[in-house]
Amino acid sequence: MVFDNEGNLLASWGEGLFKRAHGICISPEGSIYCTDDELHVVYKFTTEGALLETLGNKCQPSNTGYEPERVDFLWSLTTIKRGGPPFNRPTGVVLSFSGEIYVLDGSPVPCAYHCRGSFKYPLVAFAVIPDDYSGACYRRPI
Repeated sequence: MVFDNEGNLLASWGEGLFKRAHGICISPEGSIYCTDDELHVVYKFTTEGALLETLGNKCQPSNTGYEPERVDFLWSLTTIKRGGPPFNRPTGVVLSFSGEIYVLDGSPVPCAYHCRGSFKYPLVAFAVIPDDYSGACYRRPI
């Protein structure tokens, strides 16, 4: 949704595409990344709402040991045993200045690193730390 300074709705997009939108990030070049934790994907859009890329396999969760809500949603999160590519309930996305895409995949699943849509490796945890504000970012276990 796009609003003006007075709070009036100017435009919207994405209707019918999401099952449960969860996280959002705007890249340095202006692309918008949105996670959908029920469809197991991350979408990349233009600011006008044109879909540029889909990371992950829509409606196909990775094998993490996750058992869908038999008791309740929070209980189902405790069944996650391991990380697995590409995604199982991605909840957040962060981009480095060099174009690396970090996706927080469920809870307590490790983060997964993706670049141009291909799985690289799971992480135990991550922190993005600027190198003297130069824009260089590092992956560092916490």
